[in-house]
Amino acid sequence: MCIRDRIVGEQAGDLIAEYVLAMKHNLGLNKILGTIHIYPTLSEMNKYVAGEWKRARKPEALINWVGKFFKWQRNEVTTERHYGSLAQATVKESKNSNNNKEDKSSEKVA
Repeated sequence: MCIRDRIVGEQAGDLIAEYVLAMKHNLGLNKILGTIHIYPTLSEMNKYVAGEWKRARKPEALINWVGKFFKWQRNEVTTERHYGSLAQATVKESKNSNNNKEDKSSEKVA
């Protein structure tokens, strides 16, 4: 049984050994999560507990920011883009020239 930061029970030594090894050799939770554990055994509980601990402490704000950053990198941002006055003037000029061409062509048909 795992109670907060304590492991209590008949086979607690077997469960603690993996964490002691990880702490002694400065291994992180990703190494425990990446280890293949035989199923179903008590040692698999270490992997489950490490995953739950990591899931409960994931940095939501950082994950959201990184997601927005990569959307921006891929030009998937849905907000309006504001261009400088030169770009706006060019767009307006091209729209006006297209409208003038359409007006001239309709005059020729009539």
